[in-house]
Amino acid sequence: SSIDDVFVIVIFTVLLGMYGGGEINLLRQLESIPVSITLGIAIGLIVGYVLYLLFKNYDLRPPRRTIIVMGAAIGLTWIEEALHGIVPIAALLGVRRSSRSSPISQRQPFRRPSALCPSPLGSPAVR
Repeated sequence: SSIDDVFVIVIFTVLLGMYGGGEINLLRQLESIPVSITLGIAIGLIVGYVLYLLFKNYDLRPPRRTIIVMGAAIGLTWIEEALHGIVPIAALLGVRRSSRSSPISQRQPFRRPSALCPSPLGSPAVR
């Protein structure tokens, strides 16, 4: 559902730009919608893969992982602003893609170590 929200935000931003601008090339504005969505997803996949390799090779604690993912998200929005007049990029999609492909979003179930913590009811812990 959040991907749908991002698509709506991208389309709304383009349509708002068309409404607010004076002289507009309508065809160029309409073709910028799929281009920005495609580039946003592509850049997000690249950043997500780099984050995946980083987190796979270095055992970082979750707070550091979160800071790195947030830094990547801020970097993607900076890239969007820097390339605003040149190429349309939907950085929100890139942020969503990079956070989904990083291992920080793959949660592992909590398992109680049976040797260290007995079962709360006093019976042997189930393995």
